[in-house]
Amino acid sequence: MSINIFPTRVGDTLNKMTIYELCRDYRSIKIEIRFGLVGPEAGKYSATPIVKDDYASDQLWGYGDTEQAALRDCLTKIQHLSAPEMESHP
Repeated sequence: MSINIFPTRVGDTLNKMTIYELCRDYRSIKIEIRFGLVGPEAGKYSATPIVKDDYASDQLWGYGDTEQAALRDCLTKIQHLSAPEMESHP
């Protein structure tokens, strides 16, 4: 018998969030790290850059087996981009 330690409804997603702040080009870029607790991404980490209160292109998102790995993957993808380039990235 399995016990659901997070009482959620079928189809729900529950994530643990950590927020980092990257200061670049005199602007603040937030990077949200998500760890899936319930749902299709349970057990996985993702890092999503946020520019001007909007998610950057999913091509710039990072993934990994740990929080640090997901953050590192994201930072590698945005390393050579300015803040305006991240906003307009396809």
